[in-house]
Amino acid sequence: MASQSTIIRKTVGGAAWTVFTSIGSRIIGAVGTIVVTYFIGTSRWCKEVSETYGLDPQLVSRSNHLKRRTFPWAVTSMLTVVGVVALGGAAEARLQLAQDGFKRILAYSAVSTLGSLVLLLGIGTPLAIQAAMLFLFVHALYKGALFLVAGARALAPGGRLVLMTALVDDRLGAAVPWYGSPLTAEQAGQVKAPILGLYGEQDGGIPAASVRAMQQGPDAAGIANEMVIYPGAQHAFFNDTRPSYHPQAAADAWQRALAWFRKYLVG
Repeated sequence: MASQSTIIRKTVGGAAWTVFTSIGSRIIGAVGTIVVTYFIGTSRWCKEVSETYGLDPQLVSRSNHLKRRTFPWAVTSMLTVVGVVALGGAAEARLQLAQDGFKRILAYSAVSTLGSLVLLLGIGTPLAIQAAMLFLFVHALYKGALFLVAGARALAPGGRLVLMTALVDDRLGAAVPWYGSPLTAEQAGQVKAPILGLYGEQDGGIPAASVRAMQQGPDAAGIANEMVIYPGAQHAFFNDTRPSYHPQAAADAWQRALAWFRKYLVG
């Protein structure tokens, strides 16, 4: 029976090859279209212009001769660009999928972005350069946003799920459970990510004592954590559609969550 590492390597290799063939076939099709349009289309255009304005027919012959001489070089240069972009895409997929952390996956995905930028800048037209600048700007926005949300945040039942995820998944960068059912102290001492717990003192289903007991686990293990218990706040104090909504606690908890993610995910 194949080991897990072998299966992962085969999966990553298959994904990389799929990306390689997909990118290669699409770009080769585009290059073929450009070549046919330019070298055949312009020949017809030169002939029509020459006939319309009564120009020397030798101009058409000279134009066709020049195209025949430059055609191999043009195709070679275009296919070189295709090869670089396709290999970059395949390498990016292999490197990206082989990473064991979400932020590392995001970082390696920049390889394909650079390849696309180089391709657009190599085309060199005003429209291509504008597209490259827009692409760079949009990429910076969404990649920055993804880095900011590379942790886990969830409310109520999802809060328990976040705690369980932090217990078993060492790829998690940070965890912020909102009034999630606490782990035992022993379990909490084995979590793989810094935890910020947000709870209400008057939560009828989650006694504050159980939250404090959970905190003993990561404290003893030296794991970064903070358990905030808001006086006067009930369960679901962040939900502004329910009577339990507590504006002060909700506002403070939200700022704490953002600060926690900035500290452990952005650095």
